[in-house]
Amino acid sequence: MPDPTLERPPQQLQRPPGAERRGCPRYACGRGWRVRYVVRPSFHSARGLIRDISASGVCLVVGRRLEPGTVLLLQLPSGPTRLARVVRVRDPRWWGWPTGWVVGCRFATPLGDLDLTLLRRQLAG
Repeated sequence: MPDPTLERPPQQLQRPPGAERRGCPRYACGRGWRVRYVVRPSFHSARGLIRDISASGVCLVVGRRLEPGTVLLLQLPSGPTRLARVVRVRDPRWWGWPTGWVVGCRFATPLGDLDLTLLRRQLAG
């Protein structure tokens, strides 16, 4: 006898268009703080701008396209370095930015409350 749970498609979470998809709240960076990053495995070093940040990740504007799955080592403004993986890439025109690629990255280890609070203070100032 077939398993009835395999016959039905899995339920999809329905979200309205444009709805927030992150599990953690994001915080906008008003001044566009610069962040240094290194791309693995080439170890190409470059700088980007932080667009917004959350405990689980960061959105950057960078000068060249990075592919989803690319691993980055980020040096955040408060000093700590974090491993992150690119999970989405958008053409700058999609966001209304004049130049640069918009990349969403997920931290390998989420930021703790204290680290996030310190970063938010720096990024807001």
